Amino acid sequence: MLHGWCSAQIASLLPLLQEHFSGTLVGTWATAGFFTAAAVAAPVGGRLAEILGPRRVAAYGLVLVGCGALAAASASSAAWLVAARVITGFGAAVQFPAALGILRSSGTTRSATGLVAIAVASEAAFTGAPALTTWLAGLAGWRVAIAVPGVLAAAAMVVLISCRTERSPRRPGFRKLVGAIDVPGMTGSCMAIVLLLVWLTEPLARYRWTLLVALLVVVVLLAIWESQFAAEPFLPPAVVANPVQLGVFGRAMLFFIAFYALFYGLPSWLSSSGSSPGKTALVLLAVPVIAIGSCLLAPRLLRRIGVRGTLALGSTSLIGAGVFATGLTPGAPVGFALATAALLAIPAGLINVGLQNRLYHTAPADHTSVAGGIYRTSQFVGGGVAAAIIGLTEPQNSLRLLAVFTATGAVILLATSVVIGRVSPKRRSHGFEPQWQPWHKWHPARPPAPDGPDRVMSVHDGRRERFNPAVQPRSPLPLWAFAASAAVGRIGPGSVAEPVRAGVWLRPDGRQAWLDADRARLNRWLCLQTEVLTVVLGGHGTSELGLEEVASWWRTVPLEIRAKARFVQFGPVQVPSGYAPGQALADVLGEDVRFYGGFPVGMANAPRFVEMLSDASHGWIPFVREITYYPVSRFRRSSKLPAPAIETLRPPAKGMAQLAPSVYRFTPDAVVEVVQAGLWIRPPEETAHSEVRLKPAQQDVHALFYAADGKNQESRMRQLALDLHGRLDATARKATRIIPVM
Repeated sequence: MLHGWCSAQIASLLPLLQEHFSGTLVGTWATAGFFTAAAVAAPVGGRLAEILGPRRVAAYGLVLVGCGALAAASASSAAWLVAARVITGFGAAVQFPAALGILRSSGTTRSATGLVAIAVASEAAFTGAPALTTWLAGLAGWRVAIAVPGVLAAAAMVVLISCRTERSPRRPGFRKLVGAIDVPGMTGSCMAIVLLLVWLTEPLARYRWTLLVALLVVVVLLAIWESQFAAEPFLPPAVVANPVQLGVFGRAMLFFIAFYALFYGLPSWLSSSGSSPGKTALVLLAVPVIAIGSCLLAPRLLRRIGVRGTLALGSTSLIGAGVFATGLTPGAPVGFALATAALLAIPAGLINVGLQNRLYHTAPADHTSVAGGIYRTSQFVGGGVAAAIIGLTEPQNSLRLLAVFTATGAVILLATSVVIGRVSPKRRSHGFEPQWQPWHKWHPARPPAPDGPDRVMSVHDGRRERFNPAVQPRSPLPLWAFAASAAVGRIGPGSVAEPVRAGVWLRPDGRQAWLDADRARLNRWLCLQTEVLTVVLGGHGTSELGLEEVASWWRTVPLEIRAKARFVQFGPVQVPSGYAPGQALADVLGEDVRFYGGFPVGMANAPRFVEMLSDASHGWIPFVREITYYPVSRFRRSSKLPAPAIETLRPPAKGMAQLAPSVYRFTPDAVVEVVQAGLWIRPPEETAHSEVRLKPAQQDVHALFYAADGKNQESRMRQLALDLHGRLDATARKATRIIPVM
C-alpha cells in the first residue's frame, strides 16, 4: 500500500511543486529519483529480509518512509525534496519483499488470501492517492499532502508490532552483516539496475551507446563474481538460475511493458482528443474499480482453473483491450473507451495476482523475499521500457501504435503462459521439478543400487497405482503395522495419508501426474524396515504440507508404534522461517520426534541413505542419518531453541578420530562437528556460535561452516575448510557451500 500511495501521489503534486520551486526540474527529478531508488532497494530489501528477518526490514523501511515524508514536508530547496523522495523510495520498496517473507514465515495456509490482500491494498492506494492528495493539498497545502506517507507508516508500524507472531533472527554485527550480504554482488546489481533505467530514459542519444556498453560490462563482471567468487551470492542461484522463477520474472516484465504502454497512453489520448473532464474521469475510474474486483476474483479462478488458466484469461483480456484501442477515434462513443479501460483493468488483477501466486509457491522458502524484490524490480523496469516506447511514438498516431504493441505483447504473454509454461506428464514422471538448481542436470532420478555401482532406474519400473497392503502384503511383515497404515484416509481439508510399501505417505492433494510419479518412487526406492515405520512428508508439484495435518494423523498412531516412527521430508512442508521441519513438528506434537537425515533406500532392513534433491533425483550421501528434535515446551526456563541430538552419522572423512558425539579431530588446532545443515570446522574448545547447530538443512545445499572470529583464525579455518572440501566425494563437493561463521 505504501509504495502505491507514494508513487501515485506525486502526480497530483507536480503542478504545485513546479510552482513552488520555480525554474527547476523538481518534478522530473523527484519522480525519477523515487522510482530509481525503489528499483534498487527492492532486491536489496529482499536480501536483508533473509539475513535480518522480514519484520525487522519492514520496520526499518517504515522508519525510512516516515523520515522521508517529514523531510519532504519541510523541504526548503529542490535538492532537499529530491533527496527526501529518494529516502521514501528506499523505504517503500522493501515493503513488498518483506511482506512476502512475513507471509512465508508465518506458516499460514491462506497464502492466496494474503497475496490478494497485498494486491488489493496496493491497487487501492495507487488509484486513490491522486484524488485524495489533490483534495488534501487544496485544503491544507502540498506540505501536508506530501507528509501523508509518514502517517501511514506510523499506522503500519503499530500493526506490525501488534501482530508479531514469530521470533526475528538474532541481529548480526556489522562485520558479519557485511560478510553475509555480498557487498560486491549488491553493488554490481544496483549499478546494473540504475544503468538500465537511465539508458531507457536518457533523452540524449549520444550517451545511449556509452550507457549500453557500461551496462553490459557491469552485467558480465557481476555474473563472473556471483558464479565464481561469491561465498554467499547476493542473487541466490536457487532464484536467478531457476527456470520457473525466471519465467515468472520474464512474464511479469512483459506484462507490465504491455500494460503500462496502454495505461499511460489512454489518458493522454483522451485529453488530446477533446474529451470532456467528465468523460475522462468516467473512463479512468473504471480501471481501479474493475482491477480491484479482478484481484478479489483471482483466488477463486486460481482454485478452479489454476495459474496457467488465470494468466491465459488475463492475457486474452489484454489482447481485447489492445484490439478495442486500435478502433478509438476522436468521435468514438464513450462506451468504446470505457470497454477498453475495463478490458485493460481485468489483467491488472488476474495476471498480477496469478504471477505473485506462482512466485510465492515456486520460490525457495528461504529466498522468498529476494524473489519478491526481483519481481518488484521487473515491474519497475517494465514501466521504464513502456515509458521509453511512448517517447518514441508520434503524438498524432500514438494510441494506435501503443494498442498494437500491447496486443502483440499480450499474445506473446498468452503463448508463454500456456504453451511454454506447460510441463508434460512424461517429463514430470521422470523427476523434473520446477525447483531447479544450477548445478543439477535434468535427468531421470537415480537411486543408489543396494550393491555395486548405481544403475539408472526410471519411475516407470515402479508401481504407479496406490499400494494396498490387503492385496499386496508387505514382505517381510513389519512389526509396526496398524489400521491407519493400511488404508487411504483424509487428515485435513486438502491432505491425505496414503500407505506405501515402507510406511505411510502424508501429502497434500495435487495433480495426478505428479502423484503417480512420486508414488512410483516411494514404492520402488524406500527401504522396508520391519522395526521402523517410515513416515514420508510432502510431495513434488504440491502445496506445502501443514504440520497441524501431520498432528491430526499422529493422534491415530498407537503409542507403542510412535517410538518406531522416523520422519523423512520428501516435499515442501509448512514451517516458520528459520526452523527445521523436525523442530517445528516437535513443537506442534509436544514430544520428541526422529527424522532421517536422508532418504532410506535399498534392500529390506539394509537402508542406505541419500539426499533427495528438489528435482527428485538423488544427491550426496548425508553425514547425518538420524536426528532427534525436542519440543521447546520441555525447556521452558530457556529462551533458546533446544539443539537437536544427532543419533547416527557417518564420519566426515576417513581416518578421523572421534572426540565426542558428532565431533572429530581434523588437525591439532581444529575439529569437525557434524551438524544438521552439514559440517562445521572450529577450534577444539567450545565457541560462542552454538546457533550453527540450530541452522536447518537447505535442500540441494550442503553447508560447510568455518569459524571466523579473528583475522588469523578466519584465514586458518578457511584454509582448512577448503582442504576438507577437497576430501569430500564428488557429489557432496558439488553441492557444498562454504560459509563463514562470525
